[in-house]
Amino acid sequence: MNTGRGMRRISFQKILHLDDEPYKIAGGFAVGVFISFSPLYGAHLLLALGLAFLFRLNKVAAAVGTLVVLPWFAPLVLGFSYLLGRFLMGQGFSFPPNPCFEREWILGNSLPLLFGCTLMGAIAAAFAYFFLKRTVEAWKARHKENIAASEGHQASPMPPSDPTCR
Repeated sequence: MNTGRGMRRISFQKILHLDDEPYKIAGGFAVGVFISFSPLYGAHLLLALGLAFLFRLNKVAAAVGTLVVLPWFAPLVLGFSYLLGRFLMGQGFSFPPNPCFEREWILGNSLPLLFGCTLMGAIAAAFAYFFLKRTVEAWKARHKENIAASEGHQASPMPPSDPTCR
């Protein structure tokens, strides 16, 4: 049985093994993270792939980045985004009575939600970009050193056996 934690570990390992420039991998992942904070559920993957294609970033990393905000965390992310957006717009730091995250409520309160989601997504994407770029660069450098070391230490042929030693 695969758990969410196991899937994230597998996805992260796949990102490290991608054959692309570190800035393209990190940029693709950051685009996916940014999009994952939007309330446009169902369109995350298409938006992330489209932006990755447009900016010539790694598409696999963008697809994995959309998994950062999983559906069961969406109400928490949307709620905090809404509160943050209201605060940024000077409307206070409180929920209106009877909030629900259904389509009508989201459309009626879209501006604070848009501001909050954009800010949270931008912060998370910036953090993801710099963290992943450094991680991929370090992993690729270590991988290159390991390859060079294994090529430099090829097993030498066995010396001829000495017929006098038996």
